[in-house]
Amino acid sequence: MRRVEEADGNTATSQLRCEIEKTPSGEECQRPGEVRYKGMLLCEPHAALLELEDRAQALLGSVVQMDKWMEENGSAAADDEFVGRVRHEREEAVGALRLTRTQIRSACKALFSVGS
Repeated sequence: MRRVEEADGNTATSQLRCEIEKTPSGEECQRPGEVRYKGMLLCEPHAALLELEDRAQALLGSVVQMDKWMEENGSAAADDEFVGRVRHEREEAVGALRLTRTQIRSACKALFSVGS
């Protein structure tokens, strides 16, 4: 995430609003846009949530790829030590995915309890 800055290096204090398309209630976010994330000006809570969702998607993709590799290559003929490392990496990725999903739930609660 990149904080919006003016030419003199100070944080922008303009009245630009968060550019999130719609909140779950179907309304536009009324918070000020404070950071740039993937080309959009977002409030910090929405930017943090999108960043967590992107991280979860990347972790899930990694787990799927490791599962696919182990299904294709995890036979008795494969190097046991390497397969063990892949399993260990997969377990760590699953743990990180669980933590990230917990963080997403917390970010959603914080975002929607204050209101959009």
